[in-house]
Amino acid sequence: MKQTEIIEQKKLSEIIPSRTDDSFFGKLPENIKIFCVGGVIRDLLLDRQASDKDFLLVGADLKTLLKMGLLPIGKDFPVFLHPISKEEIALARTEKKKGKGYKGFQFNSSKDVTLKEDLQRRDFTINAMALDENGTLFDFFSGMKDLKSKVFRHIGPEFTEDPLRLIRLARFLSCYQEFTVHDSTMDLCKKIVITGEIVAISKERIWRELSKGLSGNKPINMINFLEKTNAWKTITGSEKLSGHSKKQLQYASVNDFSVFWKAALIFSNSNDLKIHCIIPNEVLNLKKILLQSEALKQKLKTLEKNSRDYSLSILAFIEFSDLFRKPDRKKPILELMFFEENSCLDLKIKNGFEIFSNIFDSVLNTPVNRVVKKATEQNKLIKEEVRSFRNKIIRKILREN
Repeated sequence: MKQTEIIEQKKLSEIIPSRTDDSFFGKLPENIKIFCVGGVIRDLLLDRQASDKDFLLVGADLKTLLKMGLLPIGKDFPVFLHPISKEEIALARTEKKKGKGYKGFQFNSSKDVTLKEDLQRRDFTINAMALDENGTLFDFFSGMKDLKSKVFRHIGPEFTEDPLRLIRLARFLSCYQEFTVHDSTMDLCKKIVITGEIVAISKERIWRELSKGLSGNKPINMINFLEKTNAWKTITGSEKLSGHSKKQLQYASVNDFSVFWKAALIFSNSNDLKIHCIIPNEVLNLKKILLQSEALKQKLKTLEKNSRDYSLSILAFIEFSDLFRKPDRKKPILELMFFEENSCLDLKIKNGFEIFSNIFDSVLNTPVNRVVKKATEQNKLIKEEVRSFRNKIIRKILREN
């Protein structure tokens, strides 16, 4: 046995299915074969944190597992949860395209379905490896070779039948940033877009995949792939994400911004009504703030720094961003406003980030109790008096800088 094979075997040793150590697997008839499959094998071989283990049963059928007290989860095909570990257990199955979208399949999960037949219906070669009870790795489609070459390659022409695979691939490119897409797979992804079946994917599912991609190390890879295949236009109604937004996205990724902020950035150029993706309310709110921050920067360019309109515009933006109730928004807002070197010069201010940070902190943290009390005693409008007080704070800081 080669040294590399010994190392690979050692990496996979912890996920070998065991009838001896697992009370549930121990109850299965001997003619039923148990395999660990999919992403956990891929991740262990890549020295990444392993994903959840998924098990595959060959030679079993629905009746067998129902008799053992397991209940299927999911509406599309029989998948069960291990009674103790809660890891997924699936029956070997084949599928046949019967309708549109990723749900338009008819499944066969009889006892006769072989391991190879099951693995052949999967998306990419690196996700189609299986480990049996003896520690033997089954790799019918050269997944190991593609893993070492760091390439995503489809298994067969049936790849195009499931449009969700394109979105999943986009997400993978963010999480596995060192990987590329095989040319033949890229061609099939473009064909998927042409069929128009992406809109058959539920908006909720697209958000789930995109949000996972935004949690990855390099979500810009996801966006670039979706643009290159023209899927971005189908999902958002926009040809491309602007260069400015891409730079902001890269900055946000490096600095661990939340998924909601990154989602607001990628949808910033798109009409909400044309987006084929569920967008959480928080993302919609942050998107409005981003657009308003750009509008503020443009407006401040036309005003004199020490003018009342300049300070009032800043105050209006603080109010619009709801920073009094959600002060945690302050840091990402300012970092995105001033993320580019010398961007502060656009506002006619040196050290823009520091000054605006001082303005925001002072406005948010200075008590207004006295102002409210005085306004009440003098029968003046409280809101106007408070705004006037806060505007004076801003103007004072601007004069000092």
